[in-house]
Amino acid sequence: MDKCLRPQVFSAEADTAGGAMRWQHWKRTLENYLRRIDNISADDKLDVLISLLDASVYTYIRECASYQEAIDCLENIYVKLANEVHARHKLNTCRQKSEEKIEEFFQRLKVFSADCNCAAVTAAQNRSSYPRCFCSRTAEWVHPPAFAGRQCS
Repeated sequence: MDKCLRPQVFSAEADTAGGAMRWQHWKRTLENYLRRIDNISADDKLDVLISLLDASVYTYIRECASYQEAIDCLENIYVKLANEVHARHKLNTCRQKSEEKIEEFFQRLKVFSADCNCAAVTAAQNRSSYPRCFCSRTAEWVHPPAFAGRQCS
């Protein structure tokens, strides 16, 4: 087995900056390593996983009985859902720095947009998902998102 494919011991704390990114990179490296090992059982995968974790990370999975259960547990600990509102704010207020090349700025925008959960929609899909209600007081349709899920009387 190639020693260059063997992942290093994973020792990132869950609450540190970049912990999720380090976990995702390490997990992918581990999966590549395990794919190269012929005829590996699920129990052996768990043993390899445990041997490649630091003691502080092992405490999170010490009661897990299977490899997949341990990976799911670590995934839940390290990968947090991004705050979509904050991600959209960061994307919306991002400005190109004077010394920054357009390619660098574009790359930064792509990184910010990853957490925005934006999707292309047609005009019909947009109309159907937009909340509407009829207010009898003003006898007109009200469309603002502030009225989503409320009944006008």
